[in-house]
Amino acid sequence: METFEMRRTTIILLSLLICTSSLIDNPISARIAYVISNQIDWALNSQLLSEVAPKYGIILRRVTNLSLAKNANVLILGGHLAPTDEWMPKNYAEELLNEEEKSKLESDKKAVVIKTVEKNGNRITIIAGYNRYNTSLATQSNYDWDSLPNAVEAMLGTDPRQGDTDNDTLPDDKEVLEYLTDPLSIDTDSDGESDAVEILVYETDPKKPERWQDFNTVVRILNAPKKISRYMEDHFTYYSDPEGEDIWQKARETFYRKGGDCEDYAIFALYCLRMNGWSYDAFDVLRNNSAAVMGITWYGFEEGHAVMVYVMDGRYYVIHNGLIPSEGPFPDLESLIDLIAQRLFFFSPPWEAYFFINEHGEITEIVEKG
Repeated sequence: METFEMRRTTIILLSLLICTSSLIDNPISARIAYVISNQIDWALNSQLLSEVAPKYGIILRRVTNLSLAKNANVLILGGHLAPTDEWMPKNYAEELLNEEEKSKLESDKKAVVIKTVEKNGNRITIIAGYNRYNTSLATQSNYDWDSLPNAVEAMLGTDPRQGDTDNDTLPDDKEVLEYLTDPLSIDTDSDGESDAVEILVYETDPKKPERWQDFNTVVRILNAPKKISRYMEDHFTYYSDPEGEDIWQKARETFYRKGGDCEDYAIFALYCLRMNGWSYDAFDVLRNNSAAVMGITWYGFEEGHAVMVYVMDGRYYVIHNGLIPSEGPFPDLESLIDLIAQRLFFFSPPWEAYFFINEHGEITEIVEKG
């Protein structure tokens, strides 16, 4: 006959199994955090720490000595005046806090000090108040307004006073709870692209390394104009052809040379869209998700300019070469050409002709001004 104790044991084992499985599936957030505290401070804060740790994938361990923590996040509760006991034989705050911080805790009844230091491979955060109640309040508070309590940040290794510890534009709480990225690294998967760019621009998995040095992989990822524009801005360098020459590079060549001039940028951009299902068009008919390289010449100027023009929502847009921002929408090609001239010459000379180039660098149509 099943007893209450048997059922309780079964529930506990199932809970541990579920928790362990979750931690294995999410290795970024599965962390061991150590707490050093005397029994008084532990009694005031243990319920909070024990409740929040599993929510954030933290395995909480209480230790008596820093030497028991290896390359881990450590939370120390209490300042240099906190009494020692069998659970905290040594007051580490005494050596880790400076004289100014100690003086503040001794003289200001509202004082709270939160300090993070790196020592012997450990990331140690001290949360200390004028008295044990100030310490407890600071442990539960959220000083940087990122939804992570100070104690949780200490156990995660993030900075309780800074909402974005690694300065990658992704808030710590978003990295921990939503993106499941490492809030201490701007590039969780070490593939050369920051977590923020992968998530917000390329929409790739920041935890799964992409082969960013592979041409076909990059083309697959760059399936939208804003992604292409950002990639060229970050990775390409504009350089002119040798004097007297006009060399049109293939998209693959531009990728591996990491740059080129205006038509090289434009052909690369068009190639990416074409390989992702966009149609090539000389814009005789306005069609969404169509694109072409457009070369333009003006009266009185020897050199022309090339851009990639594409259509979305019944309007024209243009991707430049990284020196000039991408722009749009435009109601027609005439207004697009006028603005490009303004960007290049600071006025609008009359255009002489424009022509369309496909992703292979072939001119397919020329329009001359009558």
